[in-house]
Parts: sequence; structure tokens; C-alpha cells
Amino acid sequence: MVLGGPWSDAPGLVDALTEALDPLAPYPVRLESAVVRRDAPFLGARARAVALARERLLDAV
Repeated sequence: MVLGGPWSDAPGLVDALTEALDPLAPYPVRLESAVVRRDAPFLGARARAVALARERLLDAV
């Protein structure tokens, strides 16, 4: 399982979650922090907004 977003690099969180999940899961779960940047969702949203604006502007011409 990959932990992403602003929580992905919180100190000790991966270890705490792994410890909490171990007794609940039917098999061992490997939990790791995501390696994508923390602002990845915002970059994606910005790219989509630019694409929509460009599409609407070009459709109006």
C-alpha cells in the first residue's frame, strides 16, 4: 500500500500504520511513502484547468 499526499512523509506514520494494520490484514501488508511530490494533485488540477480553458477559448474562435 502506498501512503501519499501531505501525510506521506509524516515522521513515524508508516511504522504506526503498519503496526496497526498487521493484526487486521489476512496477510502482511507492506506500506510505503509515495515518492511523488506533495503538490502532485495541485499540479494535475492546474494542468486540467489550463486544458479546459484552452479548449473553451479555442472553441469560441
